[in-house]
Amino acid sequence: HPQLRVRRASRSALMLLELTEADIGVPIETIARILHMHDLGAIAERVMRTGQLEEREIERPGAGRWLLIRCVPYRNELSRTQGVLLTLIDLTERHLSEERLHAQGAMTQSVLDAMQANVAILDRDGKIVQVNKNWIEIAEQTGSSELPSFTAGANYFQACAIPDAGPVTTACLEGMRK
Repeated sequence: HPQLRVRRASRSALMLLELTEADIGVPIETIARILHMHDLGAIAERVMRTGQLEEREIERPGAGRWLLIRCVPYRNELSRTQGVLLTLIDLTERHLSEERLHAQGAMTQSVLDAMQANVAILDRDGKIVQVNKNWIEIAEQTGSSELPSFTAGANYFQACAIPDAGPVTTACLEGMRK
């Protein structure tokens, strides 16, 4: 890839790559090494050949940063491909938010599983959003053919709305729907 060199770079790109203005002109392999993305040159060549955008999400080792690397063809005024444009999008905050959300979900599940009661959390429409381990155990004990009706994603109201449910079940369902 000797013809693929950095021709221009924004200040933010230089900062993300820990480069300076003096590094303008380095070969794409230098960027590939910094990003630990050994196939960046091959991706750039493929984008130049096909004219199709390619992107990849990477974690930058040692930097604690997540980046979306987007590679698009760079065309001149005659629409001829003259190179590629690499866009670096910092996804670190999104990844940190996802990690916090995952940890919060795990904590919520732990609290639910510690409860002695059989617990199912429903949304407004009766969809089961989350259940605890006791709920799953009792659902398994009452019959495996009905299990899918009482697991996360199923509609509890629909699963319980059987014609001969009786007045207590009917009243209970009506109360939950309010």
